[in-house]
Amino acid sequence: YRLSASRQRVELLEMLFPNGMDQLPQLAKPGDQVSAMNALAQGYKFIGRPGRAAALYDRAVRSSLEVEGSDGSFLNNQASALLVLAKLWESELRARRGLLTNLLGGNRHSEAASLVRLAHVLVTRGLASEPDLALHRALAIFTRRGAGAAVGYVRCSMSLKALWWENFTEALEAADEAWTLS
Repeated sequence: YRLSASRQRVELLEMLFPNGMDQLPQLAKPGDQVSAMNALAQGYKFIGRPGRAAALYDRAVRSSLEVEGSDGSFLNNQASALLVLAKLWESELRARRGLLTNLLGGNRHSEAASLVRLAHVLVTRGLASEPDLALHRALAIFTRRGAGAAVGYVRCSMSLKALWWENFTEALEAADEAWTLS
């Protein structure tokens, strides 16, 4: 935390909101406004203020509905912040909405990223089979797209899930493959 630039990033991004955080940032294009809110929310999450991040993600999600071509990444980011706050049902709802948005938008890469986010939420809720389905589907999408780093991330997520369920052999195999891909 102390060595990261997140605090400075937050301070700089907050300058885009001269009329207060409850107003839109002073940028001309709606897409840029939404991106600024998303970036600031990420900054809040990184400096340990997930509650503030979740609230700002909510504003970004509402604003993104007006921006043509928006994907479900804002919903996935909000799901991540809510997961840190242990708001599991709300987190799952946002993750599922993000997945649906990406499915309807036809963005396969974002769909796979949404599946991984949803799997993280479901594993945290203590579910076993649904996260497997989501992770295997994401793995198939990323593999077909030749996204090696993303495949490694999915395999890492599979390893963590296996650890939670005390399946140490599966966890080691997934971790080894993730390490190989990194």
